Amino acid sequence: SAMSFAFLPMINPAISETRNSPLSQGSSSAKGRAGCPNMDVVARMNNLGVACLESSDHAEAEQCFHRALNKAKSLTCFNDNDSLLPKASREEISKSMYIYQRGEYDEGMHTFCKPLNIDTRRTSSSETLDYYTVAATVLYNLGHLHIRIDQDGKASDFFTKALAIFQWNVNKLSCSVNEIAILHNIGHIRYRSGRYEEAIESYTDALRECRVQERGIDIAATLNCLGVLHFHMPSGETDKAMSYYTESLQLRTSLLGNDHCDVATTLNNIGRIHYMKARYDDALSLYREALRIRRL
Repeated sequence: SAMSFAFLPMINPAISETRNSPLSQGSSSAKGRAGCPNMDVVARMNNLGVACLESSDHAEAEQCFHRALNKAKSLTCFNDNDSLLPKASREEISKSMYIYQRGEYDEGMHTFCKPLNIDTRRTSSSETLDYYTVAATVLYNLGHLHIRIDQDGKASDFFTKALAIFQWNVNKLSCSVNEIAILHNIGHIRYRSGRYEEAIESYTDALRECRVQERGIDIAATLNCLGVLHFHMPSGETDKAMSYYTESLQLRTSLLGNDHCDVATTLNNIGRIHYMKARYDDALSLYREALRIRRL
């Protein structure tokens, strides 16, 4: 069932008035704080939902995730003012323009595609989970649930809400989910609906964050995704696509070695550009190398 909850707009908490926080309306008691020992109960509800989702029990997973969110809200003085909600699109996404629908071809766009458990282990007795950490992860998992049941519109809403809450979390390092993963999933939904320019915006934001965090493997994956998007642009931006693919390939071979399946994926993508430009010998050479890696 649908639940009502609010979350923060995407603004910098360092320059925001304290009263703007949805947790600012409560008392000074444990219930009024974002951090709460009982959030472990919420984490276990989320983790049960992940187990159900991985076993394809979608209905039970959805109940677990919503129970987790309701419980988290009950443990905090969370502001339910719906005016704080970003206006996420509720439209169901048409996939009529979705090019990546051939299951036998992997463009490398399926990144960050698994739901996430919340770690309840603590380094100290005083350490507690906070609302932002829990809520962002549960919302992210709800996004994955709705992708799996072919409801991309709802999935997009949950990922958008997860991103908003994550960006308000001052303890980002403790969060199971990260901004890069959320942006990849938002971008992938936009890609599947043929909204390539919007998808490029999401992946560009993800790439910027990857570079800030110096996450080499994620940089390579994001570069590959941007290459795919430029390849599929109506204007056929193959030169830009090749630039992204080349940088991705360099990173992947240096970090993963020459025989990794992700290297094969990027080689295959580069091969398609050569094929489109009628450089068939170059394309064939790359396809053969990608196939050799895949057969290992």
